[in-house]
Amino acid sequence: MRAPTLIVVSVVVTVSAGAVVATSYLRRSDPHEASPGGGAATSGTGTDPARGGNYYTGGFRYETARNFAEPARSAQAYRLRPGDGADVQRIAGAFGMSGQVRDEAGQLVLADGTRRVTLSGSRWTVDIGVGGLRQGAGIASAIPGGVAPAPVGPPIDSGAAERRARAVLADAGVDLSGASVTVADQRPGWTVRFIPVVGGRRTVGLDQTVSSPGDPRRLLGQGWLSEPKAVGELKLIGVAAGLRQLAAGVFAGDPPSGGIPSGPPVTRTIVAVRVVLAVIHTGKADLLPAYQFDLEDGGSVSTPAVDASARAGR
Repeated sequence: MRAPTLIVVSVVVTVSAGAVVATSYLRRSDPHEASPGGGAATSGTGTDPARGGNYYTGGFRYETARNFAEPARSAQAYRLRPGDGADVQRIAGAFGMSGQVRDEAGQLVLADGTRRVTLSGSRWTVDIGVGGLRQGAGIASAIPGGVAPAPVGPPIDSGAAERRARAVLADAGVDLSGASVTVADQRPGWTVRFIPVVGGRRTVGLDQTVSSPGDPRRLLGQGWLSEPKAVGELKLIGVAAGLRQLAAGVFAGDPPSGGIPSGPPVTRTIVAVRVVLAVIHTGKADLLPAYQFDLEDGGSVSTPAVDASARAGR
């Protein structure tokens, strides 16, 4: 086992009348962090159960032009229902598939031709299998380097794509009430992504997607079973503590894109904050409160809004 490597991360959190600033700048990495020539992670990101979220040791400086009022003092956590063979059959039928459900290393699988449905706990996927075009990265996953070619042909009908995706997910038993939606033109195909709302809060990591990789008869998809169950109110750590977590590189959902900046920290300005629900599995819950910080550049980053004890399921 490789001995832990020293981490020296500068963290500055300043709360004043004019600004809240959190700075994170990578000096050296921990055992999970990528390094030249190898490492457990290859992109500068990873997942550490002890932290209860993704971690990312990158050179970013988060700041705000003003102080934010606390959006909430506590928020509900939720548990997702584990699925069974009936769920697999229902999802398969929604995607025009049929077959026998079998258990493969604890996952429920139904194969029909080149496509298969896989259900692991409450997480489901419909894909083309090993070596094929896998839903989640879209068409770009089949392109060397992950870069999709320039669209060819006429633009897709976004409205028709959304209606098709909604109908499929409704047949699969997915609740899209209040969900936001985006449609990606991946000519000749498309991907429709829904971000659900649970208990009146936006979610991070609970996306439901349907893709057409070019053949409308063979749709792909991924998502989560609906019917989350409330399991209790959790105390929130506060926005300033959330900023300190950003500085420490603890994220809920996807960490910042674009890799680790070189040189001085890159400043990202926070313009709004809200409480959302993020997919963080603790054994007691699957959706935990998180702070979502909207950025001036149009992006957003999220960090758990509960302490390490709650993230560890204690």
